[in-house]
Amino acid sequence: MTKGELAQYYYLCREIEQCERHLAALSHAVESGLSHSELAAVIAEQREELQKARLKAENEKLKIIAYVNNIDDSLTRMIIRYRYLGHLSWQAVAYKVGGSNTADSVRKIAYRYTKKDG
Repeated sequence: MTKGELAQYYYLCREIEQCERHLAALSHAVESGLSHSELAAVIAEQREELQKARLKAENEKLKIIAYVNNIDDSLTRMIIRYRYLGHLSWQAVAYKVGGSNTADSVRKIAYRYTKKDG
């Protein structure tokens, strides 16, 4: 799995958040007195897009979990899990795995592994 494929899950999660905010804004517009009939189709379309994005994100998450579970080295496994499933910064990943790891060292471990594997 490549670094880009792993990062795709993060962007899908961001897309879901954006869709949820947009849907909430549309629902608020209806509650504020704007024509329900004008917005009903847009709201339904947004809900459908949100559902598709959630399904896609869940599929990507399952692929990443399977990939991570097949990593032999426990440090690399933790790094990739924290970064790509937990959406943590490299600094936070280094803190979580502990030891003398730095943000740069955990990033290099992850990138080397994905380059080797991808």
